Amino acid sequence: MESQKPQLTLFIFLLLAPLPCLSSGGLPGEYSVVSTDIHEGLSEEGLVEVFQLWKEKQQKVYRDAEEAEKRIGNFKRNLKYVIEKNGKRKSGSEQMVGLTKFADLSNEEFREMYMSKVNKPIGKMTMEEEEEEAQTRANVRCSF
Repeated sequence: MESQKPQLTLFIFLLLAPLPCLSSGGLPGEYSVVSTDIHEGLSEEGLVEVFQLWKEKQQKVYRDAEEAEKRIGNFKRNLKYVIEKNGKRKSGSEQMVGLTKFADLSNEEFREMYMSKVNKPIGKMTMEEEEEEAQTRANVRCSF
């Protein structure tokens, strides 16, 4: 455990160090960017400690232990995604992701709570759909 203490300290520093820069750099204060230099072999205790720090910063309170377990599971998955995504960056100008106030939500929960329920067209219609729509318009014109 003693040998992991410097790694944990470095991890926490790398997690929290960008915060003053972000708050003065124009990005909203709820963003906490995770460095790409994070050691992926972080222990379970280290993950729990990072979660506790994040939870305090975001002022999160959970109903019970069951909800807290669910949230820490979501947080771990999201932290893994952040580390992997930022690790694939090839230059400093590419997108960087971080831990926001939503880091304890699953993708499904986020979609349900914050995304529009309106179905939007994803792209252009297929040729068949265009022909079907043209036929429908022609039928409507002919019926008058």
